[in-house]
Amino acid sequence: MLLDTDITIKMKTLNNLLFIVCIAYSESNLSPDKIDSDPVLGQYTEYPYPEFNPIHMDAERSHYANVKREGPHVVIPDLTLENLNHYLYHGDEDFQQSFRVLIAGGGIGGTAMFLAEQLNHTNAEIVYLDFSPASMKIAQGRAAIRNLKNIIFINDRIENIPNLDLGLFDLIDSYGVLHHLKHPQEALQILGNCLKEKGGMTIMMYAQYGRTGVYNMQTLQQL
Repeated sequence: MLLDTDITIKMKTLNNLLFIVCIAYSESNLSPDKIDSDPVLGQYTEYPYPEFNPIHMDAERSHYANVKREGPHVVIPDLTLENLNHYLYHGDEDFQQSFRVLIAGGGIGGTAMFLAEQLNHTNAEIVYLDFSPASMKIAQGRAAIRNLKNIIFINDRIENIPNLDLGLFDLIDSYGVLHHLKHPQEALQILGNCLKEKGGMTIMMYAQYGRTGVYNMQTLQQL
């Protein structure tokens, strides 16, 4: 189900597309000239979103240093394994059989951290993909604080996924990414092609009406 967008796509698992809410190896595949020539990439390289500064990192470090801590530092209710199993897998997924996740546009790593923490006791694999080296560096630091070893970090674009030989995934998450791309529908098709037959996707794109106030403020600032 797609809300407030004009993007549609035919997929074998369309009923497993949950509207709630990218992947590379640790080296960067994006040259400085590409960053300079791409305003969207430049923005997210200069200003990783949401803001995550040393104060935030220290708060997470303190949380995970506490042996009496209860649960993750940040919880994303929509992405608990219980909710994913209910809405995407009809209650049939136990997440124990080499479950594979692609975070397409991983940003500072909030989604990757939460899913990796929940799946840390399994043989699951989380593939984080993002085109911003600055964002990926933050995500890698957060993973190190949590001692997470089940995340593969890739600095690249969704559009280049067909060339990365990543295989198929049980879950693909892309939060607030596709609408920034030049060809959102093609990008969505690329993600759909990476999905296993019984896999599911969680996608979020900006809603025109829900963001009316934001757009009005942006217009005022440009006057």
